[in-house]
Amino acid sequence: MDWSESAVLSAIYLRTLLDKAQARTAAFIGITANGWRKKLDEVEKLETGPKRDEWAKEQIEVALMKKKGKAGAEAEVKAFREVCNSSKALEILASSKAPARVWGNKYAHNLPNRAEVEKMVNKATLNREQLSNDEQEGYMKLVAVVFAGAKPN
Repeated sequence: MDWSESAVLSAIYLRTLLDKAQARTAAFIGITANGWRKKLDEVEKLETGPKRDEWAKEQIEVALMKKKGKAGAEAEVKAFREVCNSSKALEILASSKAPARVWGNKYAHNLPNRAEVEKMVNKATLNREQLSNDEQEGYMKLVAVVFAGAKPN
């Protein structure tokens, strides 16, 4: 895996974008974010009927008809209409295995080797401020827990 900052951040940002888009879509069609994923999983298990992206498009189009002409909904309607007109956007939105989710999960739930983690902790910032020495030391203790037995740099 490429552990460069740009690769990690891109994957995590795209995964977050996907999560937010799925949550917005769920709200737009009148279900919860968990309901969105659950329904897509149910659709995938069906032997006949629409595919995940087709189901998503149908649900969005129904919601678009309900919102048509409502004051204050113009930008939202336009955005979802554009999603419906893009097979790739629908594929990404409805996929449980979208590359953004797969890679975002890999980066979010795995770590590189100890040396890379130590470098990251030493140059990490939170809210644009460099970590204090105490914070760095605290995080290094966590690195030691995660990489117990591995030699520190």
